[in-house]
Amino acid sequence: MISADCHASALPDTYRQYLDPGLEGAYDEWLSDSEAKKRRKAEHTGAAIYSEQALEEFSTIEEVAAGGVGGGWDSARRLQELEADGTVAEVLYPGAGDPSVTPFDVGLMTYQYEQDPALWLAGCRAYNRWLGDFRRQVYLGAGFTDPEEVDVVDQLGAGQLMWGSDYPHIEGTWPRSQELLVEQFAGRPDAEVAQLVGGNAADLYGFDTEALTALSADLRA
Repeated sequence: MISADCHASALPDTYRQYLDPGLEGAYDEWLSDSEAKKRRKAEHTGAAIYSEQALEEFSTIEEVAAGGVGGGWDSARRLQELEADGTVAEVLYPGAGDPSVTPFDVGLMTYQYEQDPALWLAGCRAYNRWLGDFRRQVYLGAGFTDPEEVDVVDQLGAGQLMWGSDYPHIEGTWPRSQELLVEQFAGRPDAEVAQLVGGNAADLYGFDTEALTALSADLRA
Protein backbone atom coordinates (compact mmCIF):
# COMPACT_ATOMS: atom_id res chain seq x y z
CA MET A 1 0.00 0.00 0.00
CA ILE A 2 0.97 3.66 -0.50
CA SER A 3 -0.41 6.05 2.10
CA ALA A 4 -1.33 9.49 0.74
CA ASP A 5 -1.77 10.97 4.22
CA CYS A 6 0.92 10.51 6.90
CA HIS A 7 2.48 12.97 9.34
CA ALA A 8 5.96 13.60 10.71
CA SER A 9 7.58 16.28 12.84
CA ALA A 10 10.58 16.48 15.13
CA LEU A 11 10.95 16.82 18.87
CA PRO A 12 11.42 20.46 19.96
CA ASP A 13 15.18 20.45 20.55
CA THR A 14 15.91 18.69 17.26
CA TYR A 15 15.04 21.77 15.20
CA ARG A 16 17.76 23.91 16.75
CA GLN A 17 20.35 22.62 14.29
CA TYR A 18 18.02 23.40 11.38
CA LEU A 19 17.06 26.99 12.25
CA ASP A 20 18.34 29.96 10.31
CA PRO A 21 21.26 31.58 12.19
CA GLY A 22 20.17 34.09 14.81
CA LEU A 23 16.68 32.66 15.39
CA GLU A 24 17.47 30.63 18.49
CA GLY A 25 16.02 33.27 20.81
CA ALA A 26 12.82 33.66 18.81
CA TYR A 27 12.43 29.89 18.72
CA ASP A 28 12.89 29.57 22.48
CA GLU A 29 10.33 32.33 23.06
CA TRP A 30 7.79 30.64 20.78
CA LEU A 31 8.47 27.23 22.30
CA SER A 32 8.03 28.43 25.89
CA ASP A 33 4.63 29.98 25.16
CA SER A 34 2.82 26.64 25.32
CA GLU A 35 -0.46 28.01 26.69
CA ALA A 36 -0.73 30.51 23.85
CA LYS A 37 -0.06 27.73 21.34
CA LYS A 38 -2.85 25.61 22.81
CA ARG A 39 -5.23 28.60 22.79
CA ARG A 40 -4.46 29.46 19.16
CA LYS A 41 -4.97 25.87 18.08
CA ALA A 42 -8.31 25.69 19.88
CA GLU A 43 -9.39 28.95 18.25
CA HIS A 44 -8.40 27.59 14.84
CA THR A 45 -9.94 24.13 15.09
CA GLY A 46 -12.90 24.93 17.34
CA ALA A 47 -14.01 22.02 19.51
CA ALA A 48 -11.51 19.32 20.37
CA ILE A 49 -10.78 17.17 17.34
CA TYR A 50 -10.76 13.97 19.39
CA SER A 51 -12.97 13.13 22.35
CA GLU A 52 -11.45 11.93 25.60
CA GLN A 53 -13.01 8.52 24.95
CA ALA A 54 -11.43 8.27 21.51
CA LEU A 55 -8.02 9.21 22.89
CA GLU A 56 -8.31 6.68 25.69
CA GLU A 57 -9.34 3.90 23.32
CA PHE A 58 -6.48 4.77 20.95
CA SER A 59 -3.95 4.59 23.79
CA THR A 60 -4.96 1.00 24.57
CA ILE A 61 -4.10 -0.29 21.08
CA GLU A 62 -1.12 -2.63 21.43
CA GLU A 63 1.12 -0.82 18.94
CA VAL A 64 0.28 2.58 20.42
CA ALA A 65 0.89 1.42 23.98
CA ALA A 66 4.27 0.04 22.85
CA GLY A 67 5.35 3.48 21.62
CA GLY A 68 4.53 3.10 17.95
CA VAL A 69 3.59 6.76 17.54
CA GLY A 70 7.27 7.54 18.14
CA GLY A 71 7.74 6.90 14.45
CA GLY A 72 6.36 10.38 13.99
CA TRP A 73 9.87 11.67 14.80
CA ASP A 74 12.04 8.53 14.77
CA SER A 75 12.67 7.32 11.21
CA ALA A 76 13.84 3.83 12.20
CA ARG A 77 10.73 3.27 14.31
CA ARG A 78 8.62 4.71 11.52
CA LEU A 79 9.85 2.18 8.98
CA GLN A 80 9.22 -0.61 11.46
CA GLU A 81 5.66 0.48 12.16
CA LEU A 82 4.65 1.26 8.58
CA GLU A 83 6.08 -1.93 7.16
CA ALA A 84 4.26 -3.94 9.81
CA ASP A 85 1.09 -2.11 8.76
CA GLY A 86 1.67 -3.01 5.10
CA THR A 87 2.70 0.47 3.92
CA VAL A 88 5.70 0.71 1.56
CA ALA A 89 5.56 4.42 0.63
CA GLU A 90 3.89 7.55 1.93
CA VAL A 91 3.07 11.22 1.34
CA LEU A 92 4.15 13.23 4.38
CA TYR A 93 2.56 16.28 5.97
CA PRO A 94 3.70 18.25 9.05
CA GLY A 95 2.32 17.55 12.49
CA ALA A 96 2.86 14.19 14.19
CA GLY A 97 1.30 15.29 17.48
CA ASP A 98 2.69 15.66 20.99
CA PRO A 99 5.45 15.76 22.04
CA SER A 100 6.68 16.73 18.55
CA VAL A 101 6.19 20.23 17.11
CA THR A 102 6.48 22.08 13.84
CA PRO A 103 8.68 25.17 14.27
CA PHE A 104 6.76 28.44 14.61
CA ASP A 105 3.51 26.51 14.03
CA VAL A 106 4.03 25.88 10.32
CA GLY A 107 1.69 23.29 8.86
CA LEU A 108 -1.91 23.31 10.06
CA MET A 109 -1.51 26.71 11.72
CA THR A 110 0.45 28.49 8.98
CA TYR A 111 -0.83 32.07 8.60
CA GLN A 112 -3.73 31.37 11.00
CA TYR A 113 -2.67 34.07 13.45
CA GLU A 114 -0.54 37.23 13.42
CA GLN A 115 3.17 36.51 13.47
CA ASP A 116 6.23 37.99 11.77
CA PRO A 117 6.11 36.60 8.21
CA ALA A 118 9.84 35.93 8.46
CA LEU A 119 9.15 33.42 11.23
CA TRP A 120 6.60 31.54 9.13
CA LEU A 121 9.17 31.24 6.36
CA ALA A 122 11.95 30.32 8.80
CA GLY A 123 9.73 27.60 10.26
CA CYS A 124 9.12 26.14 6.81
CA ARG A 125 12.84 26.13 6.08
CA ALA A 126 13.72 24.46 9.37
CA TYR A 127 11.03 21.83 8.93
CA ASN A 128 12.08 21.05 5.36
CA ARG A 129 15.75 20.80 6.33
CA TRP A 130 14.85 18.36 9.08
CA LEU A 131 12.59 16.41 6.74
CA GLY A 132 15.41 16.08 4.23
CA ASP A 133 17.50 14.32 6.88
CA PHE A 134 14.57 12.38 8.31
CA ARG A 135 13.69 10.70 5.02
CA ARG A 136 16.24 10.58 2.23
CA GLN A 137 13.65 9.41 -0.26
CA VAL A 138 11.69 12.63 0.12
CA TYR A 139 10.35 15.01 -2.51
CA LEU A 140 9.54 18.64 -1.86
CA GLY A 141 7.25 20.85 -3.89
CA ALA A 142 8.59 24.40 -4.13
CA GLY A 143 7.57 27.60 -5.87
CA PHE A 144 11.05 29.15 -6.15
CA THR A 145 9.56 32.64 -5.98
CA ASP A 146 12.78 34.03 -4.48
CA PRO A 147 16.20 33.52 -6.14
CA GLU A 148 17.67 32.59 -2.75
CA GLU A 149 15.25 29.67 -2.51
CA VAL A 150 16.96 28.01 -5.48
CA ASP A 151 19.92 27.27 -3.18
CA VAL A 152 17.86 24.44 -1.67
CA VAL A 153 18.56 22.52 -4.89
CA ASP A 154 22.19 22.22 -3.84
CA GLN A 155 21.21 21.15 -0.32
CA LEU A 156 18.69 18.43 -1.20
CA GLY A 157 19.60 17.56 -4.78
CA ALA A 158 17.76 18.25 -8.02
CA GLY A 159 16.26 14.77 -7.96
CA GLN A 160 14.27 15.52 -4.80
CA LEU A 161 12.55 18.78 -5.73
CA MET A 162 9.50 19.61 -7.81
CA TRP A 163 8.59 23.10 -8.97
CA GLY A 164 5.02 24.35 -8.48
CA SER A 165 3.42 27.61 -9.64
CA ASP A 166 1.05 27.71 -6.61
CA TYR A 167 -1.66 29.02 -8.95
CA PRO A 168 -3.80 30.99 -8.18
CA HIS A 169 -2.20 32.09 -4.87
CA ILE A 170 -0.64 35.52 -4.58
CA GLU A 171 2.71 34.09 -3.39
CA GLY A 172 3.11 31.91 -6.48
CA THR A 173 4.90 32.47 -9.78
CA TRP A 174 1.74 32.67 -11.93
CA PRO A 175 1.26 34.42 -14.35
CA ARG A 176 4.99 34.97 -14.90
CA SER A 177 6.17 31.42 -14.27
CA GLN A 178 8.30 30.97 -17.40
CA GLU A 179 9.89 34.41 -17.06
CA LEU A 180 10.75 33.91 -13.39
CA LEU A 181 12.10 30.40 -13.88
CA VAL A 182 14.44 31.61 -16.63
CA GLU A 183 15.81 34.19 -14.18
CA GLN A 184 16.07 31.91 -11.17
CA PHE A 185 17.52 28.85 -12.89
CA ALA A 186 20.01 30.81 -15.00
CA GLY A 187 23.33 28.99 -15.16
CA ARG A 188 21.98 25.62 -14.06
CA PRO A 189 22.33 22.59 -16.36
CA ASP A 190 19.40 21.98 -18.70
CA ALA A 191 19.03 18.40 -17.47
CA GLU A 192 18.73 19.61 -13.87
CA VAL A 193 16.12 22.23 -14.75
CA ALA A 194 14.15 19.61 -16.69
CA GLN A 195 14.01 17.49 -13.54
CA LEU A 196 12.86 20.39 -11.39
CA VAL A 197 10.12 21.74 -13.66
CA GLY A 198 8.53 18.46 -14.66
CA GLY A 199 10.65 15.36 -14.78
CA ASN A 200 10.59 14.56 -11.07
CA ALA A 201 6.84 15.09 -10.78
CA ALA A 202 6.23 12.96 -13.86
CA ASP A 203 8.30 10.12 -12.45
CA LEU A 204 6.78 10.35 -8.98
CA TYR A 205 3.13 10.62 -9.99
CA GLY A 206 3.25 8.60 -13.19
CA PHE A 207 2.21 11.28 -15.69
CA ASP A 208 1.97 10.27 -19.34
CA THR A 209 5.13 12.06 -20.51
CA GLU A 210 4.55 11.34 -24.20
CA ALA A 211 1.13 12.97 -24.13
CA LEU A 212 2.40 15.92 -22.10
CA THR A 213 5.41 16.44 -24.37
CA ALA A 214 3.02 16.68 -27.32
CA LEU A 215 0.79 19.10 -25.43
CA SER A 216 3.80 21.23 -24.49
CA ALA A 217 4.86 21.38 -28.12
CA ASP A 218 1.37 22.57 -29.07
CA LEU A 219 1.53 25.32 -26.45
CA ARG A 220 4.81 26.59 -27.88
CA ALA A 221 3.57 26.49 -31.45
